[in-house]
Amino acid sequence: EVIASDTATASEGAAINALTGDATFDVSDSAQAMADALSGNASALDDAETVTVLGGSATVSEAISIQGVSGYQDAASSYDIVDAASVLAVAGNTEIGDAGVGEVIASDTATASEGAAINALTGDATFVVADSAQAVIQALSANSISLDDADSVVVTNIADASEGISLNSFAKAVQFNVSDTLESLITNLSSGNLNEAASITITDVGQGGLDVSPTSGADYNEFAELKTLDYVLSASLLNNPDS
Repeated sequence: EVIASDTATASEGAAINALTGDATFDVSDSAQAMADALSGNASALDDAETVTVLGGSATVSEAISIQGVSGYQDAASSYDIVDAASVLAVAGNTEIGDAGVGEVIASDTATASEGAAINALTGDATFVVADSAQAVIQALSANSISLDDADSVVVTNIADASEGISLNSFAKAVQFNVSDTLESLITNLSSGNLNEAASITITDVGQGGLDVSPTSGADYNEFAELKTLDYVLSASLLNNPDS
């Protein structure tokens, strides 16, 4: 029998595994080193007594290979899974929720639906969401906490007043801008507010529209409470629409 007197790295373990005859050895290495050793041969470490992953990160497919090794020690392992949002969104909790996985990290920006799927996975997740107003509204309307784990949620298009009211109503902070006619804004503000909007552009007042940027000051707070734009505009703009 061939017996290793100390712990082998992933590449050493693969070499020992390939020897003829019985071998006794343990393997400990980073996630990437394990993935490299298993690339092209999923059974390259199957003869190891134990296989422990210490640090680093793997893609979903690499994690599946690592977790498939017969001697894999999930409780003793610790590594992250880093992959595209679209891949993480369709990954299963069997791999993502493995005891050895510390955090799931999206390497790119997720859509609202991808973000909701990642949010539903077991364990910690790091991801950002960017999508249209309608897509974000749909995701949060279906489940108000579906994007709670997202580091940020950004609306990529300019929302109209109705969309802005919806986005503003969710507990999850959403970054969005609003542009609409004065009539539409006044109508929609009767059922909500836009105090979370980064900016509000009124398209039919003045030359090229009027930009109203929310602040935390008393004037805007009063505007939000009254939920009407005509009160704010009556003195300064409606009488002088070109100012």
